[in-house]
Amino acid sequence: MNKINFSISEIIEIYNTIPRVLDNKVTKVNLESYYAYSKEKLLIEVTNGSYWIIETEDGKEWLLPSDKLTVNQFNQKSLQSFFEFQSYDDSENKVFILVQPATVNLLPNASKKEWKLETLGILNFDPNYSTNKLRSQLKQTENERDQYKSDLEEIKQEKEQLTAQVAQLASDSLQDIRDSLVTKNELNQQINIVLQRIDRLEKQYKGYPSADELSQVIQNIIKTVNENNEVIQDNVSRINEKLTIFEEERSQIQEQLNQVPELLNSIRNQTK
Repeated sequence: MNKINFSISEIIEIYNTIPRVLDNKVTKVNLESYYAYSKEKLLIEVTNGSYWIIETEDGKEWLLPSDKLTVNQFNQKSLQSFFEFQSYDDSENKVFILVQPATVNLLPNASKKEWKLETLGILNFDPNYSTNKLRSQLKQTENERDQYKSDLEEIKQEKEQLTAQVAQLASDSLQDIRDSLVTKNELNQQINIVLQRIDRLEKQYKGYPSADELSQVIQNIIKTVNENNEVIQDNVSRINEKLTIFEEERSQIQEQLNQVPELLNSIRNQTK
């Protein structure tokens, strides 16, 4: 056990205000079970004990209640084995002030570390006693802090759940968009159909003056379709509209071509 460089009055003051400062400077102990109903009370070291032992530089070993200890019907008698209770009332708040730590001695030649009580300590339960109000307020503040931590953890979990839900919603929406778009194979099939129609028209009307220009327009539309799948249906419709216009113009030109022989005969007749 490391000796602590505080006077007993300083230890009492620290314990009654900010006891967690002492937490890593103490040995945690409990009443040894088979001495619970014996007049002789021995304490042994445990991981999470109900009592603390602090050794000061003068070699004295002091016994204090753990800062987590709350007096109840189950531990009251054990606690009174080591501390005198002042202004204690079963019906009142069990918050207490350490007036004086108990003293203990480490037993020599024992098979394990065991401490024996030497003198009783004193605990005061009067809410109006000295720093009792302050300690009650600090205890309340610590409880509120723990509640805030719990609330923050709950908010954090809710945020994580919300983030997961948003991510899932985004994933589902993206999948819906993908499902609604034209697939690559469907796009290639539509493009091939358009190219075949263009090829047939170009072969059939090689002499049509605006065929190359119309073909370039259609190629540009097809390129746009390749770059943006989301507008494929609209672009294909535009292609069909232009093809319809082309067919109408071709019909008009064909009618004009059909009139050419008649015009030639008329010209011949005029030159005779």
